[in-house]
Amino acid sequence: MAGSYPTSEELRTILGTDVGTYARVFVMIDALDEGRCEAWVLLLRDLRELSGIKILATSRDLGDIAAEFQKDRRLDIVADEDDLRQFIDERLSKSIWRLKRLLEANTDFCVEVLTGVMEKADGIIILPW
Repeated sequence: MAGSYPTSEELRTILGTDVGTYARVFVMIDALDEGRCEAWVLLLRDLRELSGIKILATSRDLGDIAAEFQKDRRLDIVADEDDLRQFIDERLSKSIWRLKRLLEANTDFCVEVLTGVMEKADGIIILPW
């Protein structure tokens, strides 16, 4: 159906068929921690059953996810607090004019927004722009 996502079974079939035509396949899964736990566990298990697949996944360090990758190589990447603060300051300064005016008029609010975002980020920086 147009505009819909493939089912797990359709995804398994597609990957199983197409993966066999390549010597190596690299799969990138971003933000595992933002999906439904049971869905990504099934996807990872399906991918691991296919030979020749290398998986690169990003996620926050959560227990279930860490357990799933305990035998794999891991690289912890944490945003430096100063870099994160600079990034947020820059994005806020370029935001829409109303928000910009509000922030300029109320520095306490600006500090509150900055602090709140940094606490929620927990060392992770996301660049959607």
